[in-house]
Amino acid sequence: MDVRTDLPFFLISEGIRSRGADITRPRGLVSGGGGGEVKLLVDAGAQSVAVRFQIAEEKPVDVSEKYEDVVQRRYWSPRGEPVVLDWEGSLAGLLGRLPAGPGDYELRYHLRSGRSEGTQEALVQLWPAPAEVEHAIKVDGRLGQFWHPRCRLENIAKEEANRA
Repeated sequence: MDVRTDLPFFLISEGIRSRGADITRPRGLVSGGGGGEVKLLVDAGAQSVAVRFQIAEEKPVDVSEKYEDVVQRRYWSPRGEPVVLDWEGSLAGLLGRLPAGPGDYELRYHLRSGRSEGTQEALVQLWPAPAEVEHAIKVDGRLGQFWHPRCRLENIAKEEANRA
C-alpha cells in the first residue's frame, strides 16, 4: 500500500492513544506502541512511501540486509485489529485481524531509499511475542543515523574490531 507523506510519518492505530508514550515527540524511527498506536517515521524529503506489511503467526525471516535502517520494538494491541493512517489521520489501509488477537506483539520496521528520487520503501513485520526492549538492529541510512546515533557508533566500533 502507498502511504501519503506530506509530513514525515504514518501511524498504525487501533483508535486508542498510547498511554505513557508521547508519540507527538518522536524518540526514534518508531514511537509509541504501548497502547494501540505507533508512529513510524520516514524521510521528510520523501514524496511517497511504498509500505508493505507482513503479519505473521511467529517471528518472520530476518531481511535486514536488504534495508538501510531496521528498528524493532514492542506493540501492544488492545483490540487485535489495527489500521494504517496517513499523517492526517486518514485511513490508508486495513491490516485485518491479528493472528493472536489482542496482546503483545513485536514490530520490526525496515526502511530504505526507493528506486526513484523522492521515494522510500518500508516493510513492517508484526508477530505475537513477549514484549522486548526497543532496539535498533541496523542503522546505515541518514534518517536512522539521526534518530539512533549510538547504534551507528556501536556498529562502527564492531566493524573496526572485526578488521583488527
